[in-house]
Parts: sequence; structure tokens; C-alpha cells
Amino acid sequence: HVMALKARLYLLYAFLDLDPSMSLDQIAREADEFATRVMQLEPTSAEVWYLRADSLRYLRRWNAAIEASDQAIKRDPYEPLYYAVKAYLMILTGKPAEGLTLVDRALALNPTNASIHLTQQSYALLLLGQADRAIQACEKANGISDYWGSQVYLVALFANQGDKARAAIAARALEKGAPGYTIARAKRYSDVPEYLKLAEKYWFSGLRKAGIPEE
Repeated sequence: HVMALKARLYLLYAFLDLDPSMSLDQIAREADEFATRVMQLEPTSAEVWYLRADSLRYLRRWNAAIEASDQAIKRDPYEPLYYAVKAYLMILTGKPAEGLTLVDRALALNPTNASIHLTQQSYALLLLGQADRAIQACEKANGISDYWGSQVYLVALFANQGDKARAAIAARALEKGAPGYTIARAKRYSDVPEYLKLAEKYWFSGLRKAGIPEE
């Protein structure tokens, strides 16, 4: 029963990434319902706290999500995913420097399967205005996996540097991995003003320069 609930939660999170047309509010409510049920069954499980943090993120309950991620880390301080989820929360609340520190911790714990962490690292570096380091992290991630996530940062990074040719290559890779990607989709991740200010300056503006549509 607990495994089934966990599997359903992971599926919901995957749907959000794969299908931008799905209702964020609807999935957030459903994820919250499943996470609450799992929490009642396994209140001491680090993985359950990790899943809870993710469901709270979709509900935009940022402080509660960060507290849940802290509980996951407290219960299992050697699992890199728990640092990664807190890193993502820090980035999405406009604290990319704190996020970067947590990503570095995740990478130190699991340097062999680093694609997700490197993509996250590039996100934090992008929002910190450290373009060269962000590009380096993206290209390392691309060397491990062909997941499109890093391309969405590379498009903006190259466009902001005026490198139209490389921005176009990244845009084609993005279109292949996430057809019809829009700036509106990029804006779905957070509603925190501090984050949106950084994202507009370093990310959305670059996507615009590269010709990624608003909607």
C-alpha cells in the first residue's frame, strides 16, 4: 500500500515535467493528498519527507517544503537526493548561492550519477550570473545524459553572450527533448518575487533573445 502511494507520487511529479498542459493546481492537490497519506503510514521515513517536500513545492508552500526537506536530510544525511530537493527549493525561493552549496554536497555524495546534480548546479550558477561556470556544468551534464533540462539553460546562456550559433544548436536540442517549450512554461516553477527577478534577468531574457516564444 505504501509502495503504491509512493509510486503514484513519483508518477505525478513525472507528469508535471513531461506534460506542460496539465493543471499544476490539480496535480499539486492530488500529490498533497497522496503525500499526506504516505506520511501517516511512514512518519519516520526520510523518503516520505522528501516526497512531502516535493508536494509542498507544487503547492507553493515554500517554508513548509524547506522544513520537510530538512527532515529528510536529518533522517538520512547520506542520501544526495535529499540535498538536491532542498537545493532546488533554495533556488526557487531566490537563494541560488545556498542552493549551490547544497548541490555541491549532493555531488560529493554521488559523483558517479551526477547528471541531475550538474543540471541543478548550472541552474544555480545561471541565476548567480556566473555564465561561464554554468555553461561548463551544463556541458558536463550533457556528456552524461541527453536529458533536455540543461539545454533550457544553455539556450539562454549562449543567447545572453551573443553566441547565436550555439544558442540555436541548444534551442534545436531543447525542441527535440521538450517540443514547444515556452517562457510561460519556464515561469511555472516558482512564484517567489526574489526568484522571478533573477530568472527574468538571467534566464527568461536569454530565452527571449534566442526566439523561444512567450506562450
